[in-house]
Amino acid sequence: LRELGSGASATVRLARHRPTGRLLALKIINVVADREKRKQIMTELKVLSSISHPHLVPLYDAFYTDGYVYLALKHMDGGSLEQLLTAYQTLASQAGFGALGLPEHVLSVVTYQVICGLAHLHDQKLVHRDLKPASILIDSAGAVAVADFGISKNLEETRGMARSFVGTAAYMAPER
Repeated sequence: LRELGSGASATVRLARHRPTGRLLALKIINVVADREKRKQIMTELKVLSSISHPHLVPLYDAFYTDGYVYLALKHMDGGSLEQLLTAYQTLASQAGFGALGLPEHVLSVVTYQVICGLAHLHDQKLVHRDLKPASILIDSAGAVAVADFGISKNLEETRGMARSFVGTAAYMAPER
C-alpha cells in the first residue's frame, strides 16, 4: 500500500493480506548479490520462527521470489520509537517547550516492555545486538515490541558472550 520505512538492508511496506483484510508490515530484502544479507535474513528467520512474546514483533509468514525475501510481520501502526521521539520534539518546540525528550512516565512504560521482550530473548539464549529507537515499534494501543533481528546472536551456553562487534555505531557502548 505504501512504504513504511527503509534501512541499510531492507524496505518495509504496508500490505494488506487479501483473504483476511489484515494489515501487515512486509519487510523486503534483496538477497541476490549479497552473501552477508543472505546470512542476516537466515538469522532473522531462525529467530523470528523460534520466538513468541507480546513484546517481540511476530512473523506471520516468509517467502522468496525473484531474488527477494519477504517477511510478513505484524504491523505496528504507531511507528518506531525514533519516529515518535522526532514527532514529540517537533511538537514540543512548536509549543515553545524547547526540544524536550519524551515524558518520564512514557519512557518507563516503553522501557518496561522492551526489557520484557529482551528478557524473553535472553531466556532463549539470544542477544539482539542492534537495539536502537528505530527497532523499537509501537502500536496505536501503546503496546511496544522489539523488531529487526538480522544480526542477533544465539549464545551456545548460558554464560556465553557475543564477541563480535556489530550493530549501529551511534548506539554502541563507547568502549566498543
